Amino acid sequence: MPSSLHCWVSILEAGERHEVGGVVDGERRPYYVHTITLHVAGWKHENVRGGFMPSLSKTGHGLLGQYGFFDLYTVAFDLPKGEIELKDLRD
Repeated sequence: MPSSLHCWVSILEAGERHEVGGVVDGERRPYYVHTITLHVAGWKHENVRGGFMPSLSKTGHGLLGQYGFFDLYTVAFDLPKGEIELKDLRD
């Protein structure tokens, strides 16, 4: 997730620090993990670990993780129709 508001950077950096490679070619960048409540399509998941990267694109592009998103939902893409279907794995 991008940390798009500059005033939030010090709060974000108070999280658990990690580094990731491959997001920016040839570089490793820090990201900060916090426990959050995730609201998606009317579903609510509490105690999700979400990572925030101050240097991630300011244009709103984020990365969804194997843990904290894809372990909570089944995701189906129908490219010809331009549709994405989500199913909460608790249902």
